[in-house]
Amino acid sequence: MRAKNRNNRSREEKHGANGALPRALKAGRQAREALSRLKNRFFLPGFLSEMRRLRIGGLSGGNRVKLLATGDACFDEFVNAINSARLSVNLETYIFNSDAVGWMIAELLVKKAKKGVEVNVIYDAVGCIGTSPAIFAFMRSGGVEVIEFHPVIPWRKYFNIDMRDHRKLLVVDGRTAFVGGMNIGNEYAGRRYRGGDWRDTHLRIEGPAVRDVQFFFFENWYRYGGAVVDISRHFPNMNEPGKKLLMVLCSKSRRQVKPIQESYISAINFAKQSIYITNAYFIPDARIYRALVRAAKRGVDVRLLLPGKSDMAIVQHASRYLF
Repeated sequence: MRAKNRNNRSREEKHGANGALPRALKAGRQAREALSRLKNRFFLPGFLSEMRRLRIGGLSGGNRVKLLATGDACFDEFVNAINSARLSVNLETYIFNSDAVGWMIAELLVKKAKKGVEVNVIYDAVGCIGTSPAIFAFMRSGGVEVIEFHPVIPWRKYFNIDMRDHRKLLVVDGRTAFVGGMNIGNEYAGRRYRGGDWRDTHLRIEGPAVRDVQFFFFENWYRYGGAVVDISRHFPNMNEPGKKLLMVLCSKSRRQVKPIQESYISAINFAKQSIYITNAYFIPDARIYRALVRAAKRGVDVRLLLPGKSDMAIVQHASRYLF
């Protein structure tokens, strides 16, 4: 009888371990996921309504997005995309170094230009102040159209040293776009390219949102004297390869509105569940600072991932002052 009772208890314990408890855990997880989806449903309409009120941003569906979290992965994608170009390559960057990675990209661009691909490059004058002019002369002589953004000419009327082009974007054949934080330089590369392995993030985008990225490139291209291009090479008919909904914004507007800043504040204000921010130079203005504090006080999970080591000590100290 005692042995039978022990067997019964063991079967009950086994049933509890493999049955009721896992089911309860699963039910709890499903409930949390359902609550998360419900909160997100309330977030999106409010956020989009605010964007519409401010008359900034536009959504496009049917996109495919790939996250690139290392320099090696990013430069691999750059190389593959440029090599595959048949019509056009448009590159806009803050830093274009004359190091191993910079020359690798420059040589690829010249190679494609010599094969009849239309190649256009915009680089920032201050971001490239330490870059050898030889690399830009090499690209120009190889058929690449190159523009210097806002050259450093202090005596020019209305010159502003702070007016810089911090975009890092690449568009190939009007069908694939790359945007994010990776400049063209060894410091962003990893072991494969013998670089400094700086941590940054980039996105590869395919789909209708590529048109928006391309449009912003040509805004700067024509503003700073770029040659007229064959639009058919840059804005092809677009399919919808994925299911992602994207909103592409730039930092400037024709009105007195800062689209990216306003989108951040709106997203923070309408957040229901979580706000995760990673930023190399985190010095928020008063509006963003107050919005984050209010979000945390109403129960939103607010997390900041900031660098322990920075290439700009003064920015790091200013950022930590807010801690």
